Amino acid sequence: MQSWNHSGLKKRVLYDWSDLYHAQLDSGKGYNTLNPVISIWIVDENMFRNAPYYHHTFQAIDPMDGTNLCEDFEIHVLELQKWMNAPTERPALARWMRFFTEAESWASVPTDIKT
Repeated sequence: MQSWNHSGLKKRVLYDWSDLYHAQLDSGKGYNTLNPVISIWIVDENMFRNAPYYHHTFQAIDPMDGTNLCEDFEIHVLELQKWMNAPTERPALARWMRFFTEAESWASVPTDIKT
């Protein structure tokens, strides 16, 4: 979880993803041995102030026709401040978002959050 939205955070997100992807490949191994890396960032402060949604999904897609370069690249950013102002109706994601924003004050897990 990232609590501070510093000026280099977006580049850090991409760098950390690429570091995880790169770390899979030892010298002499083929690229077909690489597994997809899905990175999930939970941020206290809003990273994308002008975007209305709190859940962002980034992939390597051609904006002209939607062609996906490679299924191995996916980064999710969840902005907690935006979610608290407009909670989701998607039950599974709502449970996680409630956990991320409220759990430190719980004495036990609420019955409506258990799966």
